[in-house]
Amino acid sequence: VVATSLPELVETKEYIGSLHRILRDSLSDLEYKVAILHLSGYSYREISEKLNVSPKTVDNAQTHIRQKLSR
Repeated sequence: VVATSLPELVETKEYIGSLHRILRDSLSDLEYKVAILHLSGYSYREISEKLNVSPKTVDNAQTHIRQKLSR
């Protein structure tokens, strides 16, 4: 989302803030970190290195994220 005016920028920031709150309230701490890193464009391998967990743990977290957010 690219804001082109001040009202759009405010709306975009509010929207992103709402998404963060939803993720924070719905996910475990690890799942939240994995989701944010994934949305930031990091690969499973990069996420596993950044969080010092195995790629399988990242994969499991992604599965849980999808399950929780599909409800």
